[in-house]
Amino acid sequence: MTVSNLPTVHSQLLSVIEPVLQEMPAGVLKQALWDEFRNQEAALVDIEEAFQAFKDWTDTRRLRDRDLLQGLLTTLVHEVYTHGEVEYIHPLYTRWFERDMGVPPEQVRKTVAWVTVHTGGTESNHFAHAVEAVEVFVKAMGIAVDRATAREVFAQYLQRKAEVMRDCAACLI
Repeated sequence: MTVSNLPTVHSQLLSVIEPVLQEMPAGVLKQALWDEFRNQEAALVDIEEAFQAFKDWTDTRRLRDRDLLQGLLTTLVHEVYTHGEVEYIHPLYTRWFERDMGVPPEQVRKTVAWVTVHTGGTESNHFAHAVEAVEVFVKAMGIAVDRATAREVFAQYLQRKAEVMRDCAACLI
């Protein structure tokens, strides 16, 4: 038997998911989820790496050439996208839990509370703060936002986000 000196990569997602699974009642579903999350740890690491690569790119864009306006514009497009994403997802989850998962209508709100937190004030406030940050910055610096530059920042973000999501979707086919 050969022992490798390579470090073993462990999934960060798995460390978050395991406590959630601990809360489930014992049974077939809990065991099947537990088994497959552990068996698919390499897939979880791949997911983490893809999203980390996108996050690293976004962080780099925010800090590019120490250009604070570029960073603020990158933050703005991220917050607009994220707000739109969760606003889009929320009604889908609401219908899915009631229609497909059999959650009684009076329990749906409680069940999707974790989505509601982000579709309510939290994401709206992130978006509003990002807009305000750009406005305050350009006023303080006595500059204007160049539309072409802003569009380039927004296009790069959305194209990269689309690439990540296409990669994820390709795994589902």
